[in-house]
Amino acid sequence: MKDRENKSKKGGFAYGLSTEKGFSLVELLIALTIFAFGMLAVATMQTAAMRGNMLTRSLTEALRNYNQNKAEQLLSLRYSNANLSDDADGPTTHGPEVAYAANGVAYTTSWSVEKDALYTGAKSVTVTTSWKDQFGNHNVSTAFIKDSVL
Repeated sequence: MKDRENKSKKGGFAYGLSTEKGFSLVELLIALTIFAFGMLAVATMQTAAMRGNMLTRSLTEALRNYNQNKAEQLLSLRYSNANLSDDADGPTTHGPEVAYAANGVAYTTSWSVEKDALYTGAKSVTVTTSWKDQFGNHNVSTAFIKDSVL
């Protein structure tokens, strides 16, 4: 019995217990590896979020500053205005107008007009704004009807 007590006091080998405190080198390396993979995942998510924010900023700029402004400008014109002309037997394309934003991206806005698209005396107008950035080519369109009465 004394032999067992002596072994447990020296290191707990009799009962499989150890009196040493702390982590082994292997445990530490495993923990650091798991932490590194976690940090890589966070960095990847951060990069994707930044890309999404930049794309959203460009889309908002195109919609608000170029596409909607041109649509409102065309809506305010008279039905017979040259910017709403439809010379051919199909849609007539006007533009392009190029504008440069503060971020250095060139936004190109054009519009097409089609007479009697839905009913006689109505013009269907589609305004399209296009741009190219580091993520590729993009465009956004807005369509409306211009009535001859209004």
